Amino acid sequence: GKRITGKVIRSPKDLIGLGSSYENPDIICSEVVDFVAEWRAYIRYGQIEGVKPYYGDWHFHYDPKVIENCLNDYVDQPAGFSLDFGVTKTGQTLLIEVNEGYSLASYGLYDIRYAKLLAARWAELTDTVDECAFDLDI
Repeated sequence: GKRITGKVIRSPKDLIGLGSSYENPDIICSEVVDFVAEWRAYIRYGQIEGVKPYYGDWHFHYDPKVIENCLNDYVDQPAGFSLDFGVTKTGQTLLIEVNEGYSLASYGLYDIRYAKLLAARWAELTDTVDECAFDLDI
């Protein structure tokens, strides 16, 4: 699961409450980006099941080529996961994070697609047959 949610750190005080001295998690740092919209791409067995807005102004639409390129560049994909993207005021689409497929919010993804994505990842994690993959040749 997610240990630390993205946060802008401007001083050491901003680190309070983000962990303990007994933990040493890997932290990825980036420049501060002002996203005006955020979108989630739902992926099942390497195919995009849908892309849904989850934050901000939906008028700022993502660039589908960026999502497709990220998906193609992700070599060791799990059976089910999501890619979160942000869109800036200038229209740039940027990858925010990759999310584990067994515990995603649906944000309006069709129920059957959402259930199949969860089932795909759960079957992979438990090393069982994905009974919901009847629509695929896997």
